Amino acid sequence: MQAFFQKIASFFLAILLFFGIGKTTAQPQQPTQPDVPDPPAQQIVKYIAHRGATFAAPENTLPAFEKAAEDGCAGVELDVRQTQDGVLVLSHNASVRGMLNGEQISRKISQSTYAALCELSLGQDETGAEIRVPTLRQALELLRALNLEAAVHCKLQSGVFLQQVAQTVKDCGMNGRCAYNTDKDFSVTIPAVLNEDPSAVFHVPYDNLLADTSIQALVSDPKAIVATVNAAALSDRIASDIREKGFTFYVWNVTAETLETAFAAAPDYMEFVSGVSVTKLLAAV
Repeated sequence: MQAFFQKIASFFLAILLFFGIGKTTAQPQQPTQPDVPDPPAQQIVKYIAHRGATFAAPENTLPAFEKAAEDGCAGVELDVRQTQDGVLVLSHNASVRGMLNGEQISRKISQSTYAALCELSLGQDETGAEIRVPTLRQALELLRALNLEAAVHCKLQSGVFLQQVAQTVKDCGMNGRCAYNTDKDFSVTIPAVLNEDPSAVFHVPYDNLLADTSIQALVSDPKAIVATVNAAALSDRIASDIREKGFTFYVWNVTAETLETAFAAAPDYMEFVSGVSVTKLLAAV
């Protein structure tokens, strides 16, 4: 009987082996796939037009800002001064030159009323309308409508002036979309702005950040400090240091010659030199 069961077991085992059941089949070895690193995060650079698109319209004017939007810029740099009667106007220079009764004249902003400055024509727009000196409020309202940011260069350092600038930014709903450049005297100018706009961010030259560590005490959030660097002075060391410290990174005076270096540094903002079309410049490289 035992021999009989052994024969039965051997019979079924033979069947299993014949059909390959129970055999351990060696699986072909799959090639080892190398680890593929995650693609680097795409650095989005915002382009800024210095005083607007000055290749198409007079600097620091509303048409220049409209053209900057058409040229693919995310924002503009603008300069603010104050008239004799306290109106905040846009001008890089202390005086405005324009045409009046067929004659070119110059008027000092601090010694002129806003009405007197508006008598001067800075040129004509595409419709033939005269271009006048804009107020800061007019400029900010336009930039908000165009969905542009602003780098606001405050040409005066008095506390009252800076608070008035910051209040205008808030009134126009542009706080959070404007960065203040107060030039110097940061221990005075930064608190004056923060008094009106606690969310303000500040343009500070990189060299000043190295020389004056008190700036970081005045502005607690490193991202609210916009470290600015001239494109001609940019280096890998500077770019790395700005990133390590957590500052927002702004490269200005970008030209065709410095464009490649500026891109390699991967800043948050690139401000192009006056007189160039950003679209044409980028298309040429």
